[in-house]
Order: sequence, then structure tokens, then C-alpha cells
Amino acid sequence: MIKKQIFIWISLVFVISLMMVSCIGTSPTAYTEEPKSAERVATEEPTAQSVVTQEPTAESVATEEPTTESVVMEEPEISGLPVGEIAPDFTLPDSNGNMVNLAEELQENEQVGLVFYYSVSCGPCMEQLREIEKDRVKYEEVGVQVIAIAVQTDRRAAQSAQLSRAQFPILADSDHVVAEAYEVFDGDLSNPSVFIINKDG
Repeated sequence: MIKKQIFIWISLVFVISLMMVSCIGTSPTAYTEEPKSAERVATEEPTAQSVVTQEPTAESVATEEPTTESVVMEEPEISGLPVGEIAPDFTLPDSNGNMVNLAEELQENEQVGLVFYYSVSCGPCMEQLREIEKDRVKYEEVGVQVIAIAVQTDRRAAQSAQLSRAQFPILADSDHVVAEAYEVFDGDLSNPSVFIINKDG
């Protein structure tokens, strides 16, 4: 009986020992496994470095978004002779084939309103000429002669006069000499511009 109890106790101690050894043995592996899983999570989830590299940097933003310098360069420059400059004299044919000279127009009028426009195919330009025609009498009453100019042929000038119903001279600057002299020539056409020229030019 005593032998049987001793055997049971020895067996219990052995089992308990095994359990303790297994617990002690498994606890380090449990601790070592947690960092491994943390490493896996760290590699799977974006780190602070990866987030920084994925987000746009200052350099990429600077190259993608327009800088102050590029915006300034893209804005259209104001063209034309500055105020106070002497207006270059010229002689050009109008829509009826008559030659119009600036100096002669200034002798007969107090001022000349020189209107540069794109072309007859420009809808807003034709609308502008129509609006000027509506007020032409008012201009003439105060001594202003309106003259419109475009880089165009005589035929296109005649078409402009017909479309706008203008009774003031519409001139053909086919060689763009006048547009260049007034510094409004831009490659193929003259930039829409208005000059008020008095008797002193």
C-alpha cells in the first residue's frame, strides 16, 4: 500500500515536473514568437519611413505644381507702345481701297482712336466694332476719329466692315508693319489694343 502511494507520488511529481518543464520551455518560445510576429507586422504595415517616401515630397510638389516664377512667365504681357510715346505715322488701305494716313486724320480731328483687333473670324472683335459703331456719332462730336486695323488683306477688311456695319475706316495691315510699329504684333495677328492719339501724336 505504501509502495503504491509512493509510486503515485513519484508519478505525480514526475508529471508535475514535466508540466513545469514544458511551461518553462514553451514560455521562451512564446516570447520569441511575439517579436517575430511584431516584425512581420512591422514589415507588412507601412513604417514611418515608407509613409514619408510614399507621400509627395517638397521636391515633387515643386516640380508638379506651378511655381511663382512659372506663373509669372505664363501671364500675358501687356503689349503696345507705352503712354507718352510718339505714335508712328502710317498709310494703309481701307475696306474701300482708299488710302488712310494717320497724320492727315490728326489734322482733321482732335484725336484718333486706333483700334487693333484679331480678324474678321473673331466674333468678339466684330461685336466690339459694332459697339463702337453704335457710339461713333458721340466720338465724332468730341472730335475723335475711330480707325480699326487688323493684320489682313483688303478683302478681309471689307468683310469686317460688312459684318460690323462700321462706317469708320477699317484698314488692312497685310504686311503687319503698323502692328509691329505699335508693338502689338504677336506672330500672326495683332493683339487687341486701343490707342488714343492726340494732335501731338
